[in-house]
Amino acid sequence: PKALLEAMSCGVPVVATDVPGIRNVVTDGETGILCRPDVESLRSAIVRILGDSELRNRLGENARKFVLSKFSLDQSCRTELELYSRVLAGSPQG
Repeated sequence: PKALLEAMSCGVPVVATDVPGIRNVVTDGETGILCRPDVESLRSAIVRILGDSELRNRLGENARKFVLSKFSLDQSCRTELELYSRVLAGSPQG
């Protein structure tokens, strides 16, 4: 979820659905808010984040720290280049 990581790296508090891939990046209540993939759950999470400036600030700061420590630009580029190299070599699973 590159767009999610980019937002988090900017310190933006995120609301995301609790689905595979996303839950590997967002820890509910720590680096963002996870919600069910339905309108009411999404609405509730957005209202919660908009109504609590302390929560917004904390989530944004934690998200930025998390992304910078785990998904730096250098690390992301290395990971993608390694994947491309494996694919070109005929071994996508490593």
